[in-house]
Amino acid sequence: MAKQRKRPSDKRKLSATEQQLRAANQQLEASNQQLRASEGKLNAMLRSIGDHISMIDRDLNIIWANEATKKMFGDDIVGKKCYEVYHKRKEPCEPYPCLTLKAFQDENVHEHDTEVMGKDGKIIYFHRIANVALRDTEGKSTAVIEISRDITKRKRTEEMLQAANQQLRASEQQLKAANQQLQASEQQLKATNEQLRASEQQLKASNQQLQASEQQLRATNQQLRANEQKLLDDQAQLKSLASELTLAEESERHRIATELHATISQSLVVSKLQLDTLRASVPSRDIAGTLEEVCNSLDQTIQETKSLTFNLSSPILYELGFEAAVSEWLTERIQKKHHIATEFEDDGQPKPLDDDVRVLLFRDVRELLINVVKHANANKVKVSVRKVGSEIHVRVEDDGWGFDPAEIRVAAVKKGGFGLFSIRERLEQLGGHLEIESAPGHGTKATLIAPLKKEKINDGVKNER
Repeated sequence: MAKQRKRPSDKRKLSATEQQLRAANQQLEASNQQLRASEGKLNAMLRSIGDHISMIDRDLNIIWANEATKKMFGDDIVGKKCYEVYHKRKEPCEPYPCLTLKAFQDENVHEHDTEVMGKDGKIIYFHRIANVALRDTEGKSTAVIEISRDITKRKRTEEMLQAANQQLRASEQQLKAANQQLQASEQQLKATNEQLRASEQQLKASNQQLQASEQQLRATNQQLRANEQKLLDDQAQLKSLASELTLAEESERHRIATELHATISQSLVVSKLQLDTLRASVPSRDIAGTLEEVCNSLDQTIQETKSLTFNLSSPILYELGFEAAVSEWLTERIQKKHHIATEFEDDGQPKPLDDDVRVLLFRDVRELLINVVKHANANKVKVSVRKVGSEIHVRVEDDGWGFDPAEIRVAAVKKGGFGLFSIRERLEQLGGHLEIESAPGHGTKATLIAPLKKEKINDGVKNER
């Protein structure tokens, strides 16, 4: 049977289809170029970040590392085991599973402080965050990203703080010993007076001894006053240093979060919108399916970048204010993530805050809520914010186990922990204080009190300073 000739209408359809395919390929190439440009921007950003960033697969092999990581551990670390490069071990880290494997298992964000060794053999302290970075087509995690920040200076500062605290305790013991010495001197004076009454010669000798003792007492008192003043000066310096460290850390976290949102997140969103548009116009199901997978991957990356940005620093705190940031964190991080019922209450009054007060107060509220999740076993937590005179009062209350505040203070001193002590010290440095109401079995109420931004009056008009 002779072959049928193609009709002109069929040729025109084939020609139109070919033109559509060529147009789709051109759009796909343009999208790929944009993706490569975004990838270049992402790589440039990762290279410019001072933090140490690497990706690790399920076999604990390093599959990618930024320039800061290679500079510290060597240019040849890709392909090697992470425990060999960072910890100079032959076996995986203990306790097992390590932070990276936990991220693969539960796909949650994990962070801790760890000790590593650089290529020059020096010990370095890192604060490390691990989170799932890559997934296969079935949604199974294939790589974990680790972001490590060098906290060696902070560790050294903490060691200096501990040494200073030990010196303070030693000075207190010296003060106690000096007081005991004073009591002994008083007893000696009484004995001397009895000897004075017994003999005139002994009286003269005792008077000389008394004068010498008085001089010694004056010298001791002067030394005690000098030691006391030094203790007060050291304490003020330690509080100021701790506050500056906290503000510096929050400032850096906010800077990194802002850069992530303004560059990487925006580029990823634009790329996804363009790919969605392209996918809708492509007639081929295979190409459309591939583009859909790329879009899903981009969407996952956008969500992870957004989560990372919020973990670093809440943009709501700087854009909408303290109350809005606390309300959002309470809902998103406590209720949705940990399934604890929450309630937020605001008296609606304006509560202007200085920048450092707003940042540190938000950090303290966040630490109290994290303590509720970790230790309280609570079913509900409530945060209330109100203006009282020239102060802001922020109360965090839960219906959990509760505790004896006196026992917590003693335990913190024995174990060398910070916790509520750090919150109390930061508030006092700002001119505020912390109030704790709790008892075993009756929940906990923690009230943060801090000064509002002062106001001044110019030409009869009240302005915020």
